[in-house]
Amino acid sequence: MYRFIAVVTLALLLLTGTVFAGSDPVWISLVPESEGQEPAVRLIADGPDEVVLEFEFAGFSLSSTETENGNSTMLDIPGCGRVVTPGKASLPIFRRAIEIPQGANPQIEIMETETASYDLGRMGYDTRVFPAQEPVEKIRGARESAR
Repeated sequence: MYRFIAVVTLALLLLTGTVFAGSDPVWISLVPESEGQEPAVRLIADGPDEVVLEFEFAGFSLSSTETENGNSTMLDIPGCGRVVTPGKASLPIFRRAIEIPQGANPQIEIMETETASYDLGRMGYDTRVFPAQEPVEKIRGARESAR
């Protein structure tokens, strides 16, 4: 049984390596000396009527990906999920849960933002952002059996 799993795993790694080839990621730093850091969440203030949080993104990485359907650009942020709607750009998503007391009336106010724009074409990434893919069936008939 273990040998079968090892063979399947090796086959998947080899297949993935040939289908998704590309360049090494390049880190774009938004905070000095921050390569590879996950976004930071800081508690600025809290009390019975409010909680103030600060979110800081250290940077992101860019890489080129070659697939059987052409070239694409991958954007990654450590610790982030991805857009998974098939065909939409597979961009990083930052999600965190915040506990809200029972009976509270939560409201969100964005107090301040800092933005930066990057021309990916000028940075050498002139292909479209890699699109989210359709899910791959892992066990034949599992979806139909679950209904």
